[in-house]
Amino acid sequence: MLVEPLPNPPALLAVPAGAGQVTISWTPATGTNWLLQERPSLTDGSWTNSLSGWTSPVTVPATLPTRFYRLFKP
Repeated sequence: MLVEPLPNPPALLAVPAGAGQVTISWTPATGTNWLLQERPSLTDGSWTNSLSGWTSPVTVPATLPTRFYRLFKP
């Protein structure tokens, strides 16, 4: 049986984007089929698809409540 290796995930980068905002981006930005997901805690709750979805970059609020982000390959 031939098993394909898992693809390397793109690099995720978060940088300040002005007062109370941060820009999240990943490279390569297109053609990777990685989806941005978020949740309010690393220990509780489930990951949900971010409103930005497949779009990179995205600017989000950097204010309370805290949000955690990850890239997910469906």
